[in-house]
Amino acid sequence: FLAPIWLYQAALQGILQIDLQVLHYVATGLAEEAGAEDPAAVADALSGVYRAAQTFAFVPYQLILSVTFVVFPFVSRATTLGDDDAARRYISGALRFSLLVLLAVATPIGGAAEGVLRIAYPDGYLEGEAALQILVLGQVAFALFVIGATIVAGSGRAGIAAGVAVAGLVVVMVATWSLLVAFGIEGSSPLVATAIGTSLGTSFAMLAIGVLVYRAFGTFVPVLSVVRGLVAGAIGFGVARVIPHGSAVMAVVALGGGFLAYLTTLAITRELGKEELAALRRVLKRGG
Repeated sequence: FLAPIWLYQAALQGILQIDLQVLHYVATGLAEEAGAEDPAAVADALSGVYRAAQTFAFVPYQLILSVTFVVFPFVSRATTLGDDDAARRYISGALRFSLLVLLAVATPIGGAAEGVLRIAYPDGYLEGEAALQILVLGQVAFALFVIGATIVAGSGRAGIAAGVAVAGLVVVMVATWSLLVAFGIEGSSPLVATAIGTSLGTSFAMLAIGVLVYRAFGTFVPVLSVVRGLVAGAIGFGVARVIPHGSAVMAVVALGGGFLAYLTTLAITRELGKEELAALRRVLKRGG
C-alpha cells in the first residue's frame, strides 16, 4: 500500500517542480543557439522570474490543501462501510466547495498579475505577468486533481492515483519542452511556454482523475457549479484587471475588487449561500 503512495507523492512534487528544471535546461540550449555570451545567465534570469510567478500561482493550491486531509479518511470509511450515497454526497460537496474557493483566489490574482508581482518583487520580475496569469489557473486544475486523487486513493486505489500523477508529470515535461522549442527564447516567450506546458499537464491530470472518480462514484464537480464558477471567475478576473494596479497597494485593492465581484456574481446566480460564505471565511483565515 505504501509504495503507490510514495510514487504518487514523488510524482506530485515532480509536477510542482519539473517545469522550472525543464525551463532552465532548454533555455540554456536555446540561448546558446541564439549566440548569447552567457547562456546559463540567460536561463538563470528566466528561471528567477518564473519562480516569482510560481510563488503567487501556488497560493490557491496551498490554501485548499487542507481539504485532502479531510477527504481521505471520510471516503475510506464510507467505502469500507459500503455507503456509496454518503461518499457521493461528500465528494460532490467537497469538490464543489474547493472549486469555488480556488477560483475565488486564482482569478483575481490572474487579473491583477502585474500588480501582484509588485507586492514582493522589483520591476525586473514583471516580465512574468503573462506566465502568472496562465499558471495560477493551471494550479486550480492541479488542486482539483490532488483532491480527486485523494478520493481515488481513499477508496483503495492508490496505485491508480499514482499512475495518473506519473502520466501528468510526463505530460508536463513533454508539453513544456515542446512549447519552449516552438516559442523560442525571445522576451517572455519561454515563461509563457512553460506556464502553458505545465497547465496542460495539470489539466490532463485533473480530467483523467475526474473520469476515474465519476466512474467509481457517479459524481465529480457538479456541472452547474462549474459553469457558474467560471462565469463568476471571468468577472472577478476582469474587475481585477481593469482596476489600476501599478503599485503594491493598488494591487491589493484590485485583488479585493476582483474577489468581491466574484462573490457577488456567485450570490446573484445563487451558487453561494450563507453556509458557503461562512466556510469560505474559515478557509481564508486558515490560509492567512
